[in-house]
Amino acid sequence: MLRKALTLIGAVALGACQQDVQPVASGSAPIAGNFDGIYRGTFTLTHNGSGQCGSTVINRTMTVRANSGSLPFNPSQGFVATGMIREDGSFSLIGQTVGRVTIAGRIENGTVNGTFDSNQCKYDVALRRGS
Repeated sequence: MLRKALTLIGAVALGACQQDVQPVASGSAPIAGNFDGIYRGTFTLTHNGSGQCGSTVINRTMTVRANSGSLPFNPSQGFVATGMIREDGSFSLIGQTVGRVTIAGRIENGTVNGTFDSNQCKYDVALRRGS
């Protein structure tokens, strides 16, 4: 009886974990979206909780290739945020330093608008493809 109950619980838990999984054909590559390119622009400081966030405006570059985004948020230290670009252009890139860094937003009409959020610093993100 206990074995049947544990098997049922395991099957339910496994099913719940797989609800969002999309099947991918074997050997197929991700479909490149119309978001591929290099986006350049600025991060503008909106919150400086530690007093040590640095410049109020900083230049940054984001690269998108085959629906994968990469953005060096602290190039001098080698810290990079990465993640997937969804079909609608929305994304959430994650990076790690002393704490977690999230760069979230949307790509639309060749423009990236979003936010950078770390433990103490918050920036508005505005980037344009090919600029």
